[in-house]
Amino acid sequence: MSNTAGSNGLATTAALGSTTVFAMSGDVTGETTLTVTAATLMWIEVSPAVPSVSSGSTQQFAATGFYTDNSTQDLTAQVTWASSDGAVATVSNAAGSNGLATTAAVGSTTVSAMSGDVTGETTLTVTAATLMWIEVSPLAPSVASGSTQQFTATGFYTDNSTQDLTAQVAWASSDSAVATVSNAAGSNGLATTAAVGSTIVSATSGDVTGEATLTVTAGSLSVDELVAALLNAVTDIGAGNSLADKVMDVQNYLAVPDIVSACSILDDFQLQVLAMSGGQISVALADQLTADANTIKAAIPCP
Repeated sequence: MSNTAGSNGLATTAALGSTTVFAMSGDVTGETTLTVTAATLMWIEVSPAVPSVSSGSTQQFAATGFYTDNSTQDLTAQVTWASSDGAVATVSNAAGSNGLATTAAVGSTTVSAMSGDVTGETTLTVTAATLMWIEVSPLAPSVASGSTQQFTATGFYTDNSTQDLTAQVAWASSDSAVATVSNAAGSNGLATTAAVGSTIVSATSGDVTGEATLTVTAGSLSVDELVAALLNAVTDIGAGNSLADKVMDVQNYLAVPDIVSACSILDDFQLQVLAMSGGQISVALADQLTADANTIKAAIPCP
């Protein structure tokens, strides 16, 4: 009890219980009984204040109680949580996840924490779902040089939705000498190969990037290229360039085209190579020339 000027008669409570308060002047005394009860909850603060999160994500809220004795207490697991719009977000009252808001749609909702007749609240704003990652597919294709490879980009969002972003992302190749990737409308994500090697194909939207590795192998030669290579290999081999003459005959028949005659000449070519094997030409070269002729016959293809 204070006897200080300006605060005379002011009782400051310290603990639960009861006490007799006296007021004395001379030999005259008056008294009363003061009963001290438990501190009373005055208000609840819900934090964080006015948060904003993307649809499909979660937001943890906390409730702090402020009492008449100037004490505070964490009431997160004791209050009753509620959302004014359950379509926008719900708030858990389950043990272990009290105050955890799960968002579902774009909008705003009032999140409240109630204990008895005291309620604290804040506003939760839910924005559009956020892009979390991009998946580029196929993930690790291998194609022949000179061919193309179509890539696609799929976006994965905080609300568990997916979206085809092929025409929206920025495509790039880490090595344009190996392959380039189109950003042109109608051909977005189309890689055109140019040389043997590997390159990272990336798809970027904002600060999110997805990647795949494109491997470019040696391309298959055309029939004309195979025949030209064989002609180059047999020039100056055989009496009067007879092997080269046969290959040139193959070229002429293919130009007509006369597949049957071209295949017949290739058979004659192989017979002559067999006859020269181990004599005018080595066995290894004869085997290679025979294999090359078989490759041409398969590529034509011969009947």
